[in-house]
Amino acid sequence: MTSAWQGLAAAANVAEVSALEDEYQDLFIGIGKGEVIPFASWHLTGSLMDKPLAALRHDLGHLGLEREESVKEPEDHISAVCEVLAHLIDQQKESEAKAFFNQHLSPWYSDLCRQIETAPSAQFYPSVAALMQAFFDVEQVSYAQNPGSTQTKMKIDVKNITTK
Repeated sequence: MTSAWQGLAAAANVAEVSALEDEYQDLFIGIGKGEVIPFASWHLTGSLMDKPLAALRHDLGHLGLEREESVKEPEDHISAVCEVLAHLIDQQKESEAKAFFNQHLSPWYSDLCRQIETAPSAQFYPSVAALMQAFFDVEQVSYAQNPGSTQTKMKIDVKNITTK
């Protein structure tokens, strides 16, 4: 994660605001569609407003959360998913945060990062994606569904068996 932070800092030191505005426009908005699709449904099913969004809305309802009326983006936008996760962590709801991460972020964040890193217009944002990848990789280990020892608990002595 240290190298990702350093890479982002180096990119920020040479970045120009107007170039960042243009890059953001090309990557995330575009004319009709940006080069990067920051929605879970897209990365998980190949289309927008699909089952992952419905599942997210269902879980948000159970958490007592909903999208503000003034917000036009669907709830499965990467920033909204991160905001919910941050809220759960701030509220010290560790088991809910773990379940939310594993259900609604873990399955697709790496694909989003790859899409950002390989987008034709990407100059600055690959460093953002590298930090995002590193950070969520750490979270993925922390929130692993089935953490366990990597040491073998039993040893099996296998002998060569031959048939005569």
